[in-house]
Order: sequence, then structure tokens, then C-alpha cells
Amino acid sequence: MMLIKEQLWLTIVYQDVIVRYTVVYLARRIKKLKRINLSDGEWNIMNVLWEDAPKTITQLTSALKESTGWSKHTIITMLGRMESKGAVRYEEGIRAKQYYPAVDQTETVMGETESFLDKVYSGSLGLLVNTMVEKNNLSKQEIDELYGILKRAEEEIK
Repeated sequence: MMLIKEQLWLTIVYQDVIVRYTVVYLARRIKKLKRINLSDGEWNIMNVLWEDAPKTITQLTSALKESTGWSKHTIITMLGRMESKGAVRYEEGIRAKQYYPAVDQTETVMGETESFLDKVYSGSLGLLVNTMVEKNNLSKQEIDELYGILKRAEEEIK
């Protein structure tokens, strides 16, 4: 029961701070972001490239084969789409093209997060946090982590 009270208190007390921080932070960041809409499959490829680039088509196929079952042809098709979106680039290697991410991971994740927040929660970070608190029975460690995040956010606003 005490944990639920802490969760509700966390939601009520810090909701305003979250919203103010988010509006200021996202307004600054969104102006700089080049929004790229990635499919779930494209996220798989981007995560491999962000982890360790460059990669050849063969290396990407090998890295993703077990988790996705994709063939070399699927990877080639997806890389073509991603290149046209501006998400990846390549350089001619000695034997094969070397693929690199063409977008920053942090900025791409922020853009996706902002899009999700707008679509699902009408841009309300407070509503998202409230939903997470109500539905997920946050652990003490997760609540402490949220307190830390909110404390940093509050200090940045000052």
C-alpha cells in the first residue's frame, strides 16, 4: 500500500515538472532533429550499425539472421529504403560496400520518442508517466531512478 502511495505522490508532485522540462527540452531538440521514420525492421539494422559500424551486407545478414531470419536480399532491400530516407550511407570497400549510420542514435531515438508521445499520449509526458505508474507497479529502484531524473530536470529548468 505504501508503494502505491509513493507512486501516486510521485505522479502528482512531479507531473508539472516533467511537463515543463519536456516542453523546454523537446522544443530545443526538435528544432535540430531531422525526423526519420524507421520501421521496426529498420530499427534492427540501425541498432547493429550504431553498435559497431561499418558493416557489410554479409555482416549485417549474419548479425540479424538468428533474430530475424532475414536473407541477404531482404537486407539489401531494407538498406536501399534506409539510404533513400537518409538513415544509412555507404562507402565502397575493397570487396564490398561498407554501411554506416547516417543519423545520430540519440537524436533518432528522441525523434521516435517524441512521435510516440504525440501519437499515443497527445504529447503529454505526465500522462505517460502516470500510466506507467498505475499499470506497472514500479519497484523502489525504478521510483528512485525517476526521482533522480526529475531532480536533474528540475535543476536544468532553474
